[in-house]
Amino acid sequence: MAKHMDLTESYEDMQVRIFPELIGHMGDGPYMGGLDQPIMLDLAVFPQLAFGYVFGLEENLSAAKHPAIKAWIQRVAEHLPGNPTLVADSSPGTG
Repeated sequence: MAKHMDLTESYEDMQVRIFPELIGHMGDGPYMGGLDQPIMLDLAVFPQLAFGYVFGLEENLSAAKHPAIKAWIQRVAEHLPGNPTLVADSSPGTG
């Protein structure tokens, strides 16, 4: 996949290009494809946007600067467990 990426595009330019495209995929609905329930695509895109923030690599969630994407993130998050990472909050048997 990396060989198909334009590595000359700045992060800021990529955001300007990608976020409106993402909003377009939401269509008229609250979720991708204009649907009224999240689909696998919503659940696949969510961690791509939130990863850096959740794991402390970004100080602010840059995607949340866009009101439509921020609202979408909040809607998708309502369908996720409290800790959506693959790391358990505690070891088995410890509470």
